[in-house]
Amino acid sequence: MDTQTVTQKMQGLITTDYEWTLNFFNSKRSRDSVEFEINKCNMKDISILAEKIRITLLEKTLADRAVTEYTPLLTKESIGMLPINHELIHEPVSDIMLSLKNAANVHPEDYISGIYAWPTGYVIKGTKKGGEEQIFYIRRTNPFINPEKNNVYTTSGEDIVTSSRPVLKFLLPIDLLIVDNNCYMISNSMDKDLSLESRHYALCTKRMALIAEKSIINNYDQLEAVAMNAKNARKFLDFDKEILEYIERLSIEDRGEFLLTYGITLDNEGRMDTYDSEQCEMIVDLLCCRSCLDPLGRLAVANGISPRE
Repeated sequence: MDTQTVTQKMQGLITTDYEWTLNFFNSKRSRDSVEFEINKCNMKDISILAEKIRITLLEKTLADRAVTEYTPLLTKESIGMLPINHELIHEPVSDIMLSLKNAANVHPEDYISGIYAWPTGYVIKGTKKGGEEQIFYIRRTNPFINPEKNNVYTTSGEDIVTSSRPVLKFLLPIDLLIVDNNCYMISNSMDKDLSLESRHYALCTKRMALIAEKSIINNYDQLEAVAMNAKNARKFLDFDKEILEYIERLSIEDRGEFLLTYGITLDNEGRMDTYDSEQCEMIVDLLCCRSCLDPLGRLAVANGISPRE
């Protein structure tokens, strides 16, 4: 779904056609995963808030930025999109959906009184009346203003008195939009909750296993050490198996000529020389579509190294 499609979706979305719920979430991160605890807040009508979010998306977020396929190297001018069944985000997004389905009912006062810990953020969920279509607006920030710490006041007749009631402040725009089975990462605020760093490492490990199966490199451990640093591990989201297989099929002579275009040399046995860390970087860039030219002649690749003369 590109920028125009999302914009048309939000323009055509009639907020009053949906039932809206306000949900607060806490995320607890362990070494390997994130656990979500979500509570549904008992509030009668938040459609006005949902409409303000929709308008903000249209007039600011989507008006100023372009929707592109998600990549860890996206700029602040871009919104990264992935289908919710993508292997990078499917598990955490499914956990959020399940937690929303099983959310307990709470009152705002329950947070002020300390029954529940202050939330990590909130999810505004819309379900179309008489249908199954859903939309999710997610913001990673605690919307509560603690009266005890922020000196919140109200009026009682002609007097100004300290407020003991929960005060909510909803900041716009949102960080994450889920609609039509697609996830739009408007900011990187939810990266930790989606465990993106560890999931990038997991993807990198799987892709590196494919490289290890091929007899086209001479020092796998060195290449793995370079590939698994934080910057390069993220690149493996765009790993292209076809490039790897193409290099493997080439004769040694053709392989040497092809790889030299990208500054990569072979050893005496026709394998890519991975003893040099700089050359390992070039190999990662080539296999992960970071070169200026698509080696298979399909689409130009925007970011990365320039082919050497």
